[in-house]
Amino acid sequence: MPAGAFILYKSIMRRHRPLKAALIYSCEPSGHSSAAQAIAEELPPELVEPVHVNLSSVFPSFGPFVARAYLQMLKKTPAVWSYAYDNGLVAMAARSLRGAVLPYYSRRLSAYLRKRGVRAVISTHAAACQMLASDGGGTAHGPLFAVVTDFRAHSYWPGRGIKAWFTHDRAGSDDLRKNGAPAEKIFACGIPVRRGFAAPRSSEAERISLGLDPRLFTVLLAGGSKGLGELEEAAAALKPLLGKIQLLVLCGENRKLSARLEKLLGGKRHARVFNYCRDTSPHLAAADIVAGKPGGVTAAESLALIKPLFIFAPLPGQEERNADFLARRRLALKADNAAGLAQLVKKAAGDPAMLDPMKKAMTAFSRPRAARDIAARVLEELYSPSFEKGRKTC
Repeated sequence: MPAGAFILYKSIMRRHRPLKAALIYSCEPSGHSSAAQAIAEELPPELVEPVHVNLSSVFPSFGPFVARAYLQMLKKTPAVWSYAYDNGLVAMAARSLRGAVLPYYSRRLSAYLRKRGVRAVISTHAAACQMLASDGGGTAHGPLFAVVTDFRAHSYWPGRGIKAWFTHDRAGSDDLRKNGAPAEKIFACGIPVRRGFAAPRSSEAERISLGLDPRLFTVLLAGGSKGLGELEEAAAALKPLLGKIQLLVLCGENRKLSARLEKLLGGKRHARVFNYCRDTSPHLAAADIVAGKPGGVTAAESLALIKPLFIFAPLPGQEERNADFLARRRLALKADNAAGLAQLVKKAAGDPAMLDPMKKAMTAFSRPRAARDIAARVLEELYSPSFEKGRKTC
């Protein structure tokens, strides 16, 4: 640490107890909660005390209802969700309802934060930002920071009332500007990933630790925390390639899916099925390619470790936009169906060099230290002279 920064750090430590900062996400486990945890890991405990806030816990009935409605819509009427996800008219109608619907939830959330002694808010979910945003860029609980965990920012992210927005790159920043966010308050730091994804790791060593062949081409099928994205169809299509490849499947909390996959792949020497894993960095590090739906955080983790992405069965809405973002920049290959995915995998296993151009492109877009950079910007704001002055009067 530079001498000047060390002196400033010691000065702050003498004058302050840690400031409580809320890290708000939609539910746990999820990409939103993983991103929040990644930022929390980078906040010095001497300066900031993280307060993790799960919206599904604050609103016990509302959270599960929204989750069930979302999953049912994806299953039965995906076109409706795709239309509503980033439709300007729908977003405008939602904003017009804000004055009638959100105040109730805003008061509940504010009371919860007040009870916890929160003095700053970092949210990885647009709904919490909608509840708490004010014209001054802060809340009754201090400044509000918005962290976008997809490569594009949808219309429901508020365009004002935020102290600072964080996106992966210019594409997400442009979206926020269209929402009304001022350019000088948007920082393209990347999508935050946890420390296990932030440094290079030996694929061979990770395969050995997982009980795999260290030399065999390895495919990871990932369905996020809920095990979504037609993983069963993909596993069935890849099954005939076992022996030429080895297959890992992450089922998240979807135990019904894992049971079916165990029946499909059980006894196969070169296939492993996993239920929810709190830390998936060993699995991604072991892989030659990561295949499945392109959730923002999973894709960012793959970029951080430079693991080529094969996109299959993206969910309507944010994941379709993630898929387009990644494919257009040659950061991923898209398969139309399970058979197409198997063909891509077979080709890559036979000629791994075909992945080299994608790895080169991924290196340019990788942001493994995004969580650290976001935390640094937040700390800069929290310990600015203007906030310090306001804090002393509280």
